[in-house]
Amino acid sequence: MKTDWSLIREMMSAAIDTCERIEACGYSENDRDASAVLAGQDVSVYEMLVSAWTYPENIRYKIIRSRHDN
Repeated sequence: MKTDWSLIREMMSAAIDTCERIEACGYSENDRDASAVLAGQDVSVYEMLVSAWTYPENIRYKIIRSRHDN
């Protein structure tokens, strides 16, 4: 299975861009509890950030498992 490095670069760039935008917005520790409804579920800023930060690692492990299965 060939790795799609372009797709991985796009994903990493999206994560970095998001972090830069959050920083530029003045996000602080006090904002962690702020929440919004997303797809009918209440999601905090903290949960969204943790998900975004762990997504690349989760994808990495998914690629490793897929290669192992093949």
